[in-house]
Parts: sequence; structure tokens; C-alpha cells
Amino acid sequence: AALGAAEFVAAKTGIGIVLSRRGELKKAERVLKEALVLNPNPLRTDYELGRVYQQLGEFDKAIAQFKQGIEKSRQGRK
Repeated sequence: AALGAAEFVAAKTGIGIVLSRRGELKKAERVLKEALVLNPNPLRTDYELGRVYQQLGEFDKAIAQFKQGIEKSRQGRK
């Protein structure tokens, strides 16, 4: 069966996590950004993208991404 939108975004986030853990940070960044374009709600995607930026030494981007996730949490998104 085909994946629904939520499952597709979750799968892309999972791929981004795996790429990040393998050290393929630029690929992870691309995949996680794609996931957020498809569905900007999942906090996990913001968190993982923030971690990628942190590992890349792009601390301003990391902080901004983490803050975005915190704001979504305050709005009741998951």
C-alpha cells in the first residue's frame, strides 16, 4: 500500500536521521528540509535538522531550528 502523507514525512525524517548518524550531514540536511516542506508540523524533524546544523558547526541555524520546534510545541503541535 502507498504511504500516506504523514507516513511519507516520517519516512523522510527517518532517512535524514540515518544519514546524519552515518556522517552524511549535507544529505541529511537536504532530506530533513524536504520533509519540513512536505509537512512543517513534526517537531522531531525540527530537532533532527537542528542537530545536523549543530554538527556542521552552523550554530545560528541550529538555534533557529530548535526555537522553531519549541514554538510548534507551544502551539500544541507534535
